[in-house]
Amino acid sequence: MTSLNAVMSAKPGEGPNFFGYIYGPQAKVTPPRDAPPMFAAIAFDDPLFPTMGFPIVEAWHKANRPVELHAYAKGGHGFGLGIEGTTTPLMLDQFVAWLNAGGFLKSQKSE
Repeated sequence: MTSLNAVMSAKPGEGPNFFGYIYGPQAKVTPPRDAPPMFAAIAFDDPLFPTMGFPIVEAWHKANRPVELHAYAKGGHGFGLGIEGTTTPLMLDQFVAWLNAGGFLKSQKSE
């Protein structure tokens, strides 16, 4: 199951706290009311999902749900931890920075 399917099929209050949508199709969707924050990353030259805008990111934004988009000039599809000579090797650091900024990496101390 993809991260998007886990988000879209979750019962209210049972979905993930956040998700990374990395080189997924940029199709138009209607986000759930309680859609989790999304980190989206894709390369403009992805041959499987050619750029036609970013409808999924726009849907999250219009629904007032947290979303961050990183669109890389080159990287193709499935650039993993990055392709030398492109900016895609920065993606993992950017994702971790986003997780930190959102407070998702803070330890939960029991009281």
